[in-house]
Amino acid sequence: MLVGQWMTKTPVTVGPKESIVQARMIMREHGIRRLPVVEGNSVVGIVTDRDVREAWASDATTLSVHELNYMLDRVPVRDVMTCPAITVTPETSLEAAVALMGEKKIGALPVLSDGQLVGILTETDVFRAFAQVLDYGNVEGRPDLPPRVGPPAGRVLVPVLGTPLSRKAVHEACRLAVQFGVRPKVLLILSESVDMEDFRFPGDTRTLDQIIGGILSEYRNIAESLGVEIETEFRTGEPATVALEEITSNQYDFVVVGRRTPLHLGWSRLELEKVGFAARLLETSPVPVLVVSEAAQV
Repeated sequence: MLVGQWMTKTPVTVGPKESIVQARMIMREHGIRRLPVVEGNSVVGIVTDRDVREAWASDATTLSVHELNYMLDRVPVRDVMTCPAITVTPETSLEAAVALMGEKKIGALPVLSDGQLVGILTETDVFRAFAQVLDYGNVEGRPDLPPRVGPPAGRVLVPVLGTPLSRKAVHEACRLAVQFGVRPKVLLILSESVDMEDFRFPGDTRTLDQIIGGILSEYRNIAESLGVEIETEFRTGEPATVALEEITSNQYDFVVVGRRTPLHLGWSRLELEKVGFAARLLETSPVPVLVVSEAAQV
């Protein structure tokens, strides 16, 4: 599989002299998080929504909103962009590109052909390719080839918070186990300050141990329905911190985590926490993270 098959072609760009206010407007208009910075015919850098948000943070608390916007409108993209941008070509293998993104801890790679920008490869494009591999059962992601199960791919961690979305993450990890022979471990993590009423239905009188046992049993039942054996464990603590400690202290090949649509915030603290939980793992995990969205079909 080559980058050229999966990249987003004719990407939206911004010039280095444009203001960060303009860059932010472009990202919002197109629903994207990264912009290659192009000057003339050359890619001179890349700017992300995080770069813009960090520049937006100001210690000038005495400024009015109007004054702050006026000041930011004069900050050029070149002052906050990453330069030089790390790039690949359309002929680069997708595997090599993914390894490069993991090594450099970046979420996108501008794609150059003969020095000209022809596309951009983002995490979304990579997950789209991965989803097609799962659908067709062969590493080429092609419907005209017979399914092939590859060699065992090691271990996968599934950190969950016990929300309804957690079931989808467990189900997806078990699908990977069936397809590629990975061995899932489901780690249920609850904050020490969590309100157990979030897990109870009206009239529910179960103890904490019974509730936790029931949740883990449900995950094992999901795995059993797909013919997969999983390891389960329960821990308390700050969810992202516990998950990262588990990832770094054991040998996992990748992580599967559920994430709610960022624009939809649930009513409970658990659902609100879910947004930040997945985001932190995406940003800091030393191994690749596969995100399962609430829209995923299981």
